[in-house]
Amino acid sequence: MTKYTVKNLVYDAIQEYYKRNTLPGCMDFQSDNYNPLANLNDGSCGDPGELYYFGGIYQTCIPSYSWGVKFQDVEPGTQCEKYERKNRLTKDFSCPNGTNPVLIDSTKIQFYDRIIKQTIRKCWWFFPYCWYEPTDVIAMDEIFIASYWCMSSTKLHTTQYGKAPPNQLDQIMRHQILNAIEEDTELLKIFFPTSFPIKEQMINEPVCKTVPGDAEKITWESVIEDFIDAGNNHYCKEGSCQSENLNISKHQFDMIKAYPKAVAALLPILNIGHLQSDTKNHKNIAENDEVMDNLLFRQQQTLLNKGYKPIAYFGGMFQNNNNNPFTGKPECPSFFEELDILGNIKMCVCYDPDRKYPITLASIFNCNSKIQKCPKGYSNYYAGSIQNCDYNYCIRFHSREHDIKPVLSKPPFTKYDEALLNDTKSSSSSKKKYEF
Repeated sequence: MTKYTVKNLVYDAIQEYYKRNTLPGCMDFQSDNYNPLANLNDGSCGDPGELYYFGGIYQTCIPSYSWGVKFQDVEPGTQCEKYERKNRLTKDFSCPNGTNPVLIDSTKIQFYDRIIKQTIRKCWWFFPYCWYEPTDVIAMDEIFIASYWCMSSTKLHTTQYGKAPPNQLDQIMRHQILNAIEEDTELLKIFFPTSFPIKEQMINEPVCKTVPGDAEKITWESVIEDFIDAGNNHYCKEGSCQSENLNISKHQFDMIKAYPKAVAALLPILNIGHLQSDTKNHKNIAENDEVMDNLLFRQQQTLLNKGYKPIAYFGGMFQNNNNNPFTGKPECPSFFEELDILGNIKMCVCYDPDRKYPITLASIFNCNSKIQKCPKGYSNYYAGSIQNCDYNYCIRFHSREHDIKPVLSKPPFTKYDEALLNDTKSSSSSKKKYEF
């Protein structure tokens, strides 16, 4: 028995150490969401599918029951005053406009901390006489608390942030086709006829090989001009026709950048903002793939940072016996409030939007949640445990404005008596579970 107890205690201690000190995240320094704390690459360097906005938290509390002697109902206590948390942004148990409440978890807490006066019936043992007398008794109270965080999300236009779903450019993403386009860029008009101005194509297209006479002062140029105008008005509703711009993803650019002439010919029809109209520099831009990469994608990726305008900031979750990974201590970052939720977990919240912080919160889940994984592009962090149920949250670094350094959480994480008690409860199953 002692052998298995020691073995299980050592095993649990090792597992607990790694759980508290494993900090997943993006470890690519070149990535926009590089995580300076990460010691495990979890593949989150890829672009997120959604951008999340944090709108603060609130916690409701409702008395479940209050009993005295013989389970008689008594006036409820005031325990809820300690556990109620209004959202600072709304000054109520609600979320700001544009955000929705998401349940973190709910729980019941019992108290035996009140002494109340209750009239009880007393009788003598050997004499048939009874009377009612006010007596001090311990009240049993139970409250029900529910914690919520406020969030909204925006699906990102993935063609702007790297990996993208299939698009029109996929039809030329073959080296044989790109080689042919590099030799003759006019081939692009065959693949993407609606992306080039129709009038321009008609002007460049020979209509007839014969030359007309000078009958009634009609010139060949006037015939061509009238034909082009009529065709353009017919198809484009009196000149209001707009060409269809194409999206390009990072992996498409990585393939096409070896073909500068094809890139230069594509620039006027790509959905790339101001670069599209800068026709004078298209050739120079296309010949420098590093400049091209920065102009096309680095600026677009920073839209993720510029577009992130939270109404509140998230600064981590922790318990008293473990560190906040973003401070290296069981405390919140500067200017953050430390809010107790669910009775045993602390959440760091800053309601001042002028105080910038580089972390985006995407999800909070526990052992009972239906979905127990992070959204794409976000990393899983350990918050704490309540009644042997782990709580985790998902974050993503969206800027490098703060210098956050990793700090290891050192054992012991659990008191010896508690660890021994947990091992004793599971000793019957431990022998089968851990066989060396």
